[in-house]
Amino acid sequence: MRPHFTGGRDRKKAAPDALSPPKAAVPPRRAGAGPGRPVGPPRYQYKEGFPIGTVLLAVIAALLGIFAVMLFLPKDLSHIQGYGAMTEPFKRNLYMEALPALLQQEAGKSFTEAEINGYLKERVQGAQRGSFDSMVKFRGVYVDIEPGEVEIFLERSVFGFRHTMSIRMVKSRYMDQLIWESAGGSVGKFSLSTQQFGPVVTAFKRLGVACDEEIRILTGMRDVLVEKDKITLVP
Repeated sequence: MRPHFTGGRDRKKAAPDALSPPKAAVPPRRAGAGPGRPVGPPRYQYKEGFPIGTVLLAVIAALLGIFAVMLFLPKDLSHIQGYGAMTEPFKRNLYMEALPALLQQEAGKSFTEAEINGYLKERVQGAQRGSFDSMVKFRGVYVDIEPGEVEIFLERSVFGFRHTMSIRMVKSRYMDQLIWESAGGSVGKFSLSTQQFGPVVTAFKRLGVACDEEIRILTGMRDVLVEKDKITLVP
């Protein structure tokens, strides 16, 4: 028995479509999520503030500026007795007055801060040598005597402006010998520790050479009493 067809011509089975590449799996979207990210290059997002490197450089530059200003600004020396212009020349020779104490011919000799500074004005004269001799002028040497220490100031004029540097000296003993040691100092308004700058050391070494006789008096004493605005030589 032949098979029964409902009618029409026999249809050929369609050829399968060409295989297409598999599509990338799309992750399911969470419920309530907004629209997807727009297609295209990412937008530049502006962030307020500065990079940390720029901030660090600015801080370093500010600190260097403050350091330079502190080095140049002079200290106020108006509290030192005998500072400033003298109304009349100082005629006493403190070295000759202290010499009998060194030779143990006197029980002791005292000098005030004002007397020492008056003597230094007549005793010490300075001049700048080298390329900057026309821009740097010597103004004077002054001592500020406080209990237990003596601070020596060197005052100069740099480009017409006052400038100061100092060294603080304290006494000590080595093998029963009285010696004086540096305990710091200053350049302008910047304080220094015991590690001094080279120019400061050089300046005060030259001052030591100029006042060699007076330094021998101080180191030759059995003791030197350092009080407020006064020293006493003890032979």
